[in-house]
Amino acid sequence: MWLDAAVETRIQIGWNKFRQLVPLLTNMDVLLKMRGRLYSSCVRSNMLHGSETWPVRNENDVALQWAEMRMVRWMCGVKGKNRLPSKKLRERLRLDDISRHYSKTGCDGMGMSYKKKTTIG
Repeated sequence: MWLDAAVETRIQIGWNKFRQLVPLLTNMDVLLKMRGRLYSSCVRSNMLHGSETWPVRNENDVALQWAEMRMVRWMCGVKGKNRLPSKKLRERLRLDDISRHYSKTGCDGMGMSYKKKTTIG
């Protein structure tokens, strides 16, 4: 699997930030909702910084989702033998899928950034 250097670096930065916040993010005395907010504002924002300039490729999307779900499972205290769906874990933390944030903006492959149009209704 080939990743862009920028995506790989942002994932590493996300893991570094996550490790700094492990005492709070894994503390069972802190509500899951609050852990989700902390994760979203500190870790996810660092991982997605500059994502509007990344080319939208499936490999990048899969790598971001994989890294995030590893962190989410750690925050929820879910081990490998406890097979809970990713969607349920994200609901517990009140997080939406990272690909929604990542794919809101993108790059057309020639360095020209664009915003996807959304329709209401």
